[in-house]
Amino acid sequence: MPEIDARLTRGLDALRTQRGSLDRLHAWYVGDHPRPYIPRKAADEYRKIVDTASSAWLRLVIDSITERLRLDGWTAEDTDDAETDREAWRIWRANRMPHASTLVHTEALTLGQSYVSVWPNPADPATPTIRGESARRVYVARSSLDFSPLWAVKSWAAGPDEPPGETAFLYDAQRVQRYTRPDKTGEWTPDGPPVPNPLGRVPFVEFSNNRDLLGRVMSEIAPLIPIQERINATNLHMQLAMLVAAFRQRWAAGLVIPVDENGDPVEPFNSAVDRLWVSDNPEAKFGEFSESNLANYVTVLESLVRQLSAISAVPAHYLLGEMVNLSAEALKAAEAGLSAKVRHKQLSLGESWADVMELVRLAGGRVATVEPHWADTEARSEAQLVDALSKLGAPPIGVPQEALWERYGASPTLIKRWQDMQARATTRATQAEVAGAFAARQHDPLDVPDAA
Repeated sequence: MPEIDARLTRGLDALRTQRGSLDRLHAWYVGDHPRPYIPRKAADEYRKIVDTASSAWLRLVIDSITERLRLDGWTAEDTDDAETDREAWRIWRANRMPHASTLVHTEALTLGQSYVSVWPNPADPATPTIRGESARRVYVARSSLDFSPLWAVKSWAAGPDEPPGETAFLYDAQRVQRYTRPDKTGEWTPDGPPVPNPLGRVPFVEFSNNRDLLGRVMSEIAPLIPIQERINATNLHMQLAMLVAAFRQRWAAGLVIPVDENGDPVEPFNSAVDRLWVSDNPEAKFGEFSESNLANYVTVLESLVRQLSAISAVPAHYLLGEMVNLSAEALKAAEAGLSAKVRHKQLSLGESWADVMELVRLAGGRVATVEPHWADTEARSEAQLVDALSKLGAPPIGVPQEALWERYGASPTLIKRWQDMQARATTRATQAEVAGAFAARQHDPLDVPDAA
């Protein structure tokens, strides 16, 4: 049997270990939560209520951040290199990354890390392949000194419509080796000889969330899970109160309860709005229990959601839907925490995307050093923004028009389009002016040569 590289075993063991915790975090994100506490002997009806007590608040928290992490272009270090900007965007769109990048960001925030892989494209050498990769499939070994990638393992099981088996790849800076096995209990065997790595680097870029100086990452939802558990428990208690205590319950004493032919007790009264309870027993008594006040549960839920908002920096009106007659200044102030958090995420994620495009260059893409251009998704008054930009562009400040467009939120691609439109408009105006002057000269009676 061919010898198996020890790094494959180490990588698969590490991947198996991390996959368990990552699967749990993903379950919290999608709303597949553990049940709130219930007694072991609880009835089936009670258990059905428990199954509906979970609410996916954590998904709303993550999505509120990722919807503001949208790339709309690339900017070269050389500001005059517009060709690099367009080529980087072409490669980006050819790999359908405008959508896939949101999945990369979502998983990085949810699980603490995600990956993007880059590889040469034999069918189109000028368009390398870029793919988002899940941390539940990829493990990257890193240097303890500077956390640079040393080698990586990617593993997955065959889908339901594929032949059974599992596949794994071992990557390092020099080569790539493919391994297969027939099932989870089988032995890994090399599938052919190793393939040279044309990049000279491990072809994975990590997108980490809240990485500390020791290289540890943290999920954005990990500190929010205890609050989500309390929300689920409060939901359960409120649903139970709605079922058994949201309506006034009547009671009667001093009555003889009739029974049917089987000896089972029969309800002595047929309750309705238009019916009375009457008894010929002078000792009979009637009364009622007051209903449970559900507003108390709503108050507790709102308090928990506000705690969720404070810790996650997601505005409370995003979660509660409370927004009445807010001015532009008030809305911007309410979202200041989220805006600051998004800018912080853009710093680390932007460096990772720049590394991805460096791998694209090594894989054959005709791009220079570029950095991502983030779409402006901050809430603001457009009238105030336009007024401020007009003042910046006027003397004595005189900010260049392209810089004003960029600050307005236009992507490099849109700026290039506007420049082309301006150039065409200027050309048409010049041509019309020349044509008008020529026509006027031909029809001017004073501009006639002397007959002598």
